[in-house]
Amino acid sequence: MATFLSDERVSESRSVDDQETKKSYLKKVKVIRCAEGDSVEDIKFREGDVKKFMVKGISTIEFSNRIQQILFKEMETTVMLKLLGCNIGYAALYNQIISLWRPPKSFHLMDIENEYFLAKL
Repeated sequence: MATFLSDERVSESRSVDDQETKKSYLKKVKVIRCAEGDSVEDIKFREGDVKKFMVKGISTIEFSNRIQQILFKEMETTVMLKLLGCNIGYAALYNQIISLWRPPKSFHLMDIENEYFLAKL
């Protein structure tokens, strides 16, 4: 289950020591910036773009090179985040990303469970 937060700032109270510790973890993460004018397009599947088969009882999906390039292009502006050694709230992480990265445009932050997050510009 994924959750999104808009580009509005969210406040959360916490101690100064706690803020400094969390900032040190966030400074290790880099953001990939995208070129202006990039847009999201619908993927149109053609015959042979997706192949499904079983390998040793496990379902496998294989994409054509064209579909792989489309998917990779969408992932160029996505960063996976895993904060090691601390639990930080969703709203606190969002605010820290805004203050440290200063993204040029709005972004989406998605909680993908097990303390992993995706940030997409």
